[in-house]
Amino acid sequence: MFTRLTIMGSLSLYFISTKLKLYSTCILPIFFYQSECWAISKVYACWIDALDQWCLRTLLGIKWYQFVRSDELRTITKQPNLTVTASFFVWTYCTYG
Repeated sequence: MFTRLTIMGSLSLYFISTKLKLYSTCILPIFFYQSECWAISKVYACWIDALDQWCLRTLLGIKWYQFVRSDELRTITKQPNLTVTASFFVWTYCTYG
């Protein structure tokens, strides 16, 4: 999966919007599989957000030496942090009523 993600990020013929749609439909469901059962600690939240940042930077072709801040990346992609979205899934599916 990550090899294909790297190849797709290196191809410049895809628009950013197309890459983000593929990210939302192909990558995010893998992240959120069984997410309603997660107990996310602070350490795991940092790991999840770091992996999410890496995926977005790879898709956009941003290299490590370009020094793009995480909040700038979120502004460009208009994607929320993955832990925020995962906590939404946990609270949505674990409420009783």
